[in-house]
Amino acid sequence: MTRFALKNPIAILMACIASLVVGSVSLQRMPVDLFPDLGIPAVIVGTLVPGVGVKDVEKTITYRFEKYIS
Repeated sequence: MTRFALKNPIAILMACIASLVVGSVSLQRMPVDLFPDLGIPAVIVGTLVPGVGVKDVEKTITYRFEKYIS
């Protein structure tokens, strides 16, 4: 490979220029989004306990689940 580069400096120069041109053209055509759409992760906790009030379930069970998950 080194011998080829030393014997053909013009070919190596043209290959470098071609890679620079292709890189600059692709860089200009690449879409850039300043504010990408970021989805905020969410977890829904549902707790069913028959015979217990909603406030009691929230205080005793759901609060602990939310605390450990977050």
